[in-house]
Amino acid sequence: MAETRRHDYVPRNPAQFSAFMQNLLDYAGMRLNVWGHIPQARFDELVEAFGAFNTAFSHTQGPHTPAQNLARTEAQAECTRLLRAFVNQFLRFPPPSPT
Repeated sequence: MAETRRHDYVPRNPAQFSAFMQNLLDYAGMRLNVWGHIPQARFDELVEAFGAFNTAFSHTQGPHTPAQNLARTEAQAECTRLLRAFVNQFLRFPPPSPT
């Protein structure tokens, strides 16, 4: 029997994850005022987590230590956790209509 592959919208590869996050943050950042339902603090939290990932990721370009690789992996996991919560709360479903 063939193995089923799990498809995920969040890339696991660090370089692909970086590009994905940058595109998402650029687009969402441009649309924040138009959308109006995303709190600035939640967007800023995601931007900050991505910044921490990018810093750790940059330290793994070229020769690096296992500790630097672990820091990148942990930063990516934390950023992914915040991303999934952000997408589920603010992007997956349309915002509630004002009553």
